Amino acid sequence: MTSAPARRVSGWDDIDYSVPLPDSFVLPETHWPSLHAAELTPRQRIAANQLAASFSCEMFIHCERYVISYMRDHRVRVRQVVTDGALDRFIFEEELHIAAFYRLLNRLRPDTYPSPTSVLLKWSWLDRLVLKAAPAVSLFLIAALFEEMSLYVHEVMDEEPTQAYAPIRAVMAQHAVDEQGHIKLDDHVLLKLTGFFPRWLYALQVWLSLPLMLYVDGVLGRAWRKLFADFAAREQLPASAAKALRARRPSRSDVIGIERFVAKLRGAPLPGSRLLCAALSLATK
Repeated sequence: MTSAPARRVSGWDDIDYSVPLPDSFVLPETHWPSLHAAELTPRQRIAANQLAASFSCEMFIHCERYVISYMRDHRVRVRQVVTDGALDRFIFEEELHIAAFYRLLNRLRPDTYPSPTSVLLKWSWLDRLVLKAAPAVSLFLIAALFEEMSLYVHEVMDEEPTQAYAPIRAVMAQHAVDEQGHIKLDDHVLLKLTGFFPRWLYALQVWLSLPLMLYVDGVLGRAWRKLFADFAAREQLPASAAKALRARRPSRSDVIGIERFVAKLRGAPLPGSRLLCAALSLATK
């Protein structure tokens, strides 16, 4: 593994994870529309909020793993347009992110996450197969979208500072700093790859990003529904509340990120991106 510049590592090393977990919201309640819409008691609202925060940490870990695995196993597909050193730095920083999210999981649910192991989102043979089949353009588009969506969590937290657990806020802020650089790399790769494929083949890879996004969304959706179905059963919630909790919809930061990603793509369109922009815009409705 390569070493990262000290300023990057020190940013992560400076985060204080020792702050006690409050008996209150750890992210703004309005961040997740389905939770905000459910009819719950104050105690249940807090519990659901903290569960959703733990889900988000696992989601970040799982999505970072997609990127890391692709960079490691399919480096030959992008070696012509990005240096090995840049990819190594990318991987190193993504591993820092995963370690940070595992530390947050241990703070949020120490009994469930006594060690850095995912519970909701296990790495599967199907994940490996999807990554093996994914074209480079498709993968870097998905990575760019995910990273754009991740930029705004700390901004949403700043809107409701009394509902912001300090370690989560610090991790999300530092994560956004790193992801700004990763987005620049994604944009560089996507632009350079336009010179390696005919327009129709590049457009096809852009369109193929849609079923890949649907696959990832399906993986995440099943994990969310199981988490909150179990919560609803433990709490003996009425059917209407259980249904509301299971209805995973884009978070506020997701919506902001998708809208800004679409605006950027429309401003500098890639071959085939018009269909992608239309589909992503529907996801925010």
